[in-house]
Amino acid sequence: MNRTKKFLTDGLILALSAVFMRTVGVSWNAYVSNTVGAESMGLLSLVMSVYGFSVTFACSGVGLGVTRTVSEALGRGDRTEARGALFAALGYALIFGGVASSCVFMGAEFIGTSLLGDIRTVKSIRLLALSMAPIALCSVFGGYFNAVRRVYKSALASIFEQFVRMGACIVLFSFLLPKGVEGACIAIVAGGTVAECLSSAAAGVLCAFDMRRHIKKNEKTRKGIEWRSSVRALTAVSLPIAASTYVRSALVTHAHPKSVKAKRIIPRISPCILRNAWQYGPAAGALPGITYGRFCILARS
Repeated sequence: MNRTKKFLTDGLILALSAVFMRTVGVSWNAYVSNTVGAESMGLLSLVMSVYGFSVTFACSGVGLGVTRTVSEALGRGDRTEARGALFAALGYALIFGGVASSCVFMGAEFIGTSLLGDIRTVKSIRLLALSMAPIALCSVFGGYFNAVRRVYKSALASIFEQFVRMGACIVLFSFLLPKGVEGACIAIVAGGTVAECLSSAAAGVLCAFDMRRHIKKNEKTRKGIEWRSSVRALTAVSLPIAASTYVRSALVTHAHPKSVKAKRIIPRISPCILRNAWQYGPAAGALPGITYGRFCILARS
């Protein structure tokens, strides 16, 4: 009965925190859209089309992988294996997050000018690259909290991230909005990057204290065998998930309406790009509100 109660409590916490975050997110998107204007939102949407696939590669299924491997180890009462699974996941996240960050940062100019057709996106894409590793680490910590059934800590980290994002963006708006559309986009992306880094650090601290309190080292340790088995178990779960999400995310990115328009317009026709960005901005800002009702229904079910 205690397990059932714990399961229902965790589910309720996740549902309420998700609805709260979406409510705050919709309100924040409306504020940002009214503050920076339709053209800036259109430019931001271009940058976010790169963000989706980059995050997919950076995480590469590690969240579900660490949830399964840690929960299985704890179910067997092997705390050493649980710690090994978490540390293996952290290494996995740093590798994939680092590769994603490096590729996006070094390819920002090509992505911005050749693929998206707007050189104003280059600086924002480079800033975006800095958040890949922190996002991957956050996925690991979230998976760990799910495995140990203390999801409220993950929810706290997410709420902290959202409010840091809002505060950072508001501060940056005062400095960068006068610089125009590109400055507004940089402010939003930079605020998100700062929030991701601080949220990752906060989740890491919560995870460290949780492990110290609940998952202490066993007296008998077999580091070589544990590391190999932990990495093997993690990749067996994470890599198949990663492969399927790569395909789905690539299709979504390719089907992104503005990306397709930008490819057809072929850069350097700035008036056309400007007009299309202005037209697409309101639609991009409206999407969170359109999906909000459906999201609330799913959270309740």
